[in-house]
Amino acid sequence: MKTHPLYVKPILLFSEQRRVEFTSWRVWGAITSRLEAQEESERIKKELNYLESAAHFPLKILELDLASSLEDVLSIEKELSRADVVLLYAAGGGVNEINEIAKRKKTLIFVRWKSGPYYLWHEIADARLVRMNTSDKPINPWISLEDIVVDDYNELLSKLRALYALKNVRGRRILCIGGAWGWEIGSVVTVNATRTWGLDIITVPYSELEAEIKSVEEREKDAVERLVKNYISQSGVEVKVPLENVRKSFVLYIALKNLAQKYEADSVTSPGCMTNIIQIAKTPPCLPYSLLNDEDMLGICEGDFVAIPAFILLRLISGKPVFFANPTLPQHGEVLVAHCTAPRRMDGTSLLPAELYTHFESNEGTAIRVLMKRGEVVTVVNPSFDGKSWVVFKGEIVDAPFYPACRTQAVIKIHGDWTKLRYSMRGFHWLIVYGDYVDPIVYALKKMGVEPVMIS
Repeated sequence: MKTHPLYVKPILLFSEQRRVEFTSWRVWGAITSRLEAQEESERIKKELNYLESAAHFPLKILELDLASSLEDVLSIEKELSRADVVLLYAAGGGVNEINEIAKRKKTLIFVRWKSGPYYLWHEIADARLVRMNTSDKPINPWISLEDIVVDDYNELLSKLRALYALKNVRGRRILCIGGAWGWEIGSVVTVNATRTWGLDIITVPYSELEAEIKSVEEREKDAVERLVKNYISQSGVEVKVPLENVRKSFVLYIALKNLAQKYEADSVTSPGCMTNIIQIAKTPPCLPYSLLNDEDMLGICEGDFVAIPAFILLRLISGKPVFFANPTLPQHGEVLVAHCTAPRRMDGTSLLPAELYTHFESNEGTAIRVLMKRGEVVTVVNPSFDGKSWVVFKGEIVDAPFYPACRTQAVIKIHGDWTKLRYSMRGFHWLIVYGDYVDPIVYALKKMGVEPVMIS
């Protein structure tokens, strides 16, 4: 999946302080001169080198600048234009300087308490900046409390990860075969997907997919047979359907990739997974979507634009494939989730064992049962139909059963109040990823004006 790096412009803001007799000339903080600021800048540069190397997502740190006045801030406006976000080391300076930066670019503020020379804005960031001296509630239009980090580079990296994901959601092209939909409430949800999240939705008719399938069957037989042979010979794969079922899935897989390439999309979906596509391809897109998600593309079930923005955001934040699943009723701290399209590369690298069965509801074609690994911590997101709130929680996979239901199944132990989850469920589909990504998801949602409903 093609993405663009997040460009970060670091600025050290400080105050040059001079004694004036019989006045309160000194403010809190240890950086009081340009010489001290230069010494601090060397420390910051070393920390930024570490930050860039530890990111595990495309992060580019621009040159650090020093500023002690509004004139200094205005002089680096050209440099600001290159950045997606400013990382402001607020050792000193005034509200005007900070607001001048923040109104131009998204801004994260880093202040020191215990990690080095003490910073002024550790004292006054809340009252003077966020609440702007006069309010008991946050009123600054550019800076929130969530944008301020004290000492913790891991927290800072989490927020940068969220901003990287938000940058790369916008303009993401989704190829929708047969139209765009939203589970049972229809195409109205695409308004949120385009206006709020900036997704670029391209629709093509089922007839175009049908023509592409015929082309693959006629012209790419050797490629199909090679892919089938390679897949079923992989360690950990058990085939419990006729080989012809698997072959049809790989024909559909190549056809979907060809259409995505034609329309310069890296994400594919369709509302007719279990109707139109299964009739055209003689198999549902379950295995093809699993394969796409293990590669550098997204195959997303059912054309569900209630869930699609969350699917893409979670993939970008985690850098790992996302399991799109149907939930059940939480009970006694656990919940069963299931679907027929799970990726095997859930940790982003290694392939989980898998079994190929028919698609459960139709008993046709090929679907995949991925044997989810017990003990894995997962992050779960459940978006609302109206897109205004997302339930977010963390859990642990404790079982991978095989009920008469969609083929890939996992029992998740809920980390938090399971009764609250039962009464907070929204929309329908859930998005699940290995690892703990609650903090960057919550930060991203607040930036987008979406309410995170935390289960803890």
